[in-house]
Amino acid sequence: MATYKEFYTQFGLKENPFASYTTENEGQRFAKTFIKPNDYETILENFSQKNSILLTGDRGTGKTALIKDFNSKLSNDNSIIAHIVDFSQLKTDYQLQDFYKFVISNLSVSLFSALADKKKRISKLSKEEKLLLCYLLKIFVPQISKRQLREQIEKVQVSWLTRNYKRVENLVRGIFNYGATTGGAFIDDYIAKHFSGLPPLTDSVKIKDYFPELPINIEEEFIDQEASYRLMMRIVTLAKHLGFDRILIVFDRVDEDSRFMNDAELISEFIVKILTDNKFLLEEDLQIVFSTWVTPFNFIKDQVRTQKHYCPTLSWTTDDLIKALNQRLLAYSDDTISNYKILFDDSVTENEIMQVFKIANSNPRDLWHIFNSLFKSQFELNPQSNKIQSVAIPKALTKFVTTFNYYEYYPKKSNARANSMDIYSYTKHLLKLESEIFTKNQLNEKAQTGGSTNNYVVGMEKIGLIGMDNQQGGVVYYKIKDQKVIYALKNGLEIKRD
Repeated sequence: MATYKEFYTQFGLKENPFASYTTENEGQRFAKTFIKPNDYETILENFSQKNSILLTGDRGTGKTALIKDFNSKLSNDNSIIAHIVDFSQLKTDYQLQDFYKFVISNLSVSLFSALADKKKRISKLSKEEKLLLCYLLKIFVPQISKRQLREQIEKVQVSWLTRNYKRVENLVRGIFNYGATTGGAFIDDYIAKHFSGLPPLTDSVKIKDYFPELPINIEEEFIDQEASYRLMMRIVTLAKHLGFDRILIVFDRVDEDSRFMNDAELISEFIVKILTDNKFLLEEDLQIVFSTWVTPFNFIKDQVRTQKHYCPTLSWTTDDLIKALNQRLLAYSDDTISNYKILFDDSVTENEIMQVFKIANSNPRDLWHIFNSLFKSQFELNPQSNKIQSVAIPKALTKFVTTFNYYEYYPKKSNARANSMDIYSYTKHLLKLESEIFTKNQLNEKAQTGGSTNNYVVGMEKIGLIGMDNQQGGVVYYKIKDQKVIYALKNGLEIKRD
């Protein structure tokens, strides 16, 4: 019996194109698999003009991939990019001064990382600016980041030493021995020596003299919002004096913070302070890209100045999905498969193939999951085959629809009871309908929702599960929007929690 790898190589694939589903797992294949989504050129134009962007979309629509593509277009010589994906150091009930301190810390880490191989630029700074750099390194660069910075510095030095190996062989050994030390004081000293020209890290007296208007106390945190904001903008000015004319802060994957447990309301409460801080978002010398799941954003959309900020939502047409799929197959077949249709047996109809794209719900990640299910279903039917047959399609789609983690795309209450109104209780009622188009009376009649019918409809609309279809004679008709749920309804399938 053929192994699964032997099975998919029979299709002409060198590796499994559907084993990874996120940008983070693409690795070196990212450049070969990336496809421009709808509105790419407009979003890129705003990005290139250094406009702040509030980027939204369903999970799996490529927000992180788009940011990675844009970042790759920036020059390392004149750009500072603080790409923030870990928000654990920002408490959930933060105040704006806490947020500014959080930004200062991440911006400081990115600044020193950018300076690792450009340390000569420090010589151009004034004494005051050097003291500010010293202060940032001492107070706002955490030890874990200092260790990473030490490793980055070593790589820079070793790269230079490699070209002069014979002359400085003993120095190389010394650097590695010194760099192996894990003590915080040794790391601080090592970093300070690399950035020659900085004052001693303990020179707090001079720091106080130069920054009397800031509450500078080495042992205390900022307590004043305006003071912390001023320091943040001083870092921006400092970065420009160091030759970096673009300072970009990217906030990405905040909705994936485990503290929120996929609760869209908690996520919206966390991000609303940032997305309504217009002073921060509109800073002329600072570019902000904030990427978030569209559902929590919709909860607070009426509070956000969407007419003032550029707020694109990523979406994919079927043609876009086909382009992305073909590009992915090219990348994983060493440029031998350029049309996904050769994966299917000649007996497979166009309608069967279009059903696959329909259930993908305009979502690339869902499409990869479906094709993964198609391959596995065909493998179970006949591991010797090199085409996906018609019989494998309903088997794969049924498995995809019934085992899908609907909490991936729909919110839930972190402290909700098992019978609470969420995606699974909603679909339980919707699957009792006769059609994907329905009225409130029909929902009540079939699902026996009683006095809670209106609450169910409002709740389902709020999370994007249903939407208004039309209105006839004063009667409003609603339509199920999720193609997975429609497929389950038409095929008598049950969707339930694990």
